[in-house]
Amino acid sequence: MDDIHGFLKENVLPEDDAAAERVARQSKRYAMVDGDLYRRGKDGVLLWCVSQEEGSELLADIHKGEYGSHSSSRTMVGKAYRQGFYRSTALEDAAELAQHYRACQFHAKQIHQPA
Repeated sequence: MDDIHGFLKENVLPEDDAAAERVARQSKRYAMVDGDLYRRGKDGVLLWCVSQEEGSELLADIHKGEYGSHSSSRTMVGKAYRQGFYRSTALEDAAELAQHYRACQFHAKQIHQPA
């Protein structure tokens, strides 16, 4: 889990003063509800912070699940955020996930518009 998430869940500040100030400043964007960590979105909606494993599973399900569309990394992350999930490294995880599928890479460079 990310540094900020770990410190907020454990309710402790780091030993380093600069790091403690950074955590205190960033903590204004987060809230604990019934033991779960949430991040406030720009519109005030709370997004549930998921772990690395849960985030990878969620993105894989969006990408290749039963109704998956093998969409791009930005589209996958947007769908996850609209459903109320948050992961700080979601865009990098989604880009890595999309690069591992041969079919996605095969069709990525083709122009699908008629001439």
